[in-house]
Amino acid sequence: MEKTGRKERIGIAGESPGRKAFSYIFGLIVIVLGLLLNALGVKGNDAPSGLGGVGNWLIMVGIIAIFAATLHAFGILGKRKQVDERVEFISARASRFAFMVFLLIAFAIPVADAIHPLTASYFQVMSGLICGMVIAYALAYKALERRY
Repeated sequence: MEKTGRKERIGIAGESPGRKAFSYIFGLIVIVLGLLLNALGVKGNDAPSGLGGVGNWLIMVGIIAIFAATLHAFGILGKRKQVDERVEFISARASRFAFMVFLLIAFAIPVADAIHPLTASYFQVMSGLICGMVIAYALAYKALERRY
């Protein structure tokens, strides 16, 4: 019988060097694109986001991509647990719950907008809606994990 390591048994036998290089190259390209947009003066909307332009957003995304690739390269990020049927069942139930919450809120927003017009931009509304969906998934997962 051939001896296999833990990573091979659970299906994460390592990452190819090309994939790691792609992560770093992607981060650098996004940073260069952000610097180019800043040099060209592309600002985008005037929402009070704290970053003041599309280029600054891209630079921030590039830095986060390089940071995540570095954490993944050192093995700090990306450690996976063994997944069994119970975890898959809980995940599926939690995602269905989060999607239903998303649909209910997506229906309630136009109704609330008809009653009292929203003063927030669509960007802020969608950001809040997506954050709400992630929070609903996390809460549902934790609750279902205790139940099952």
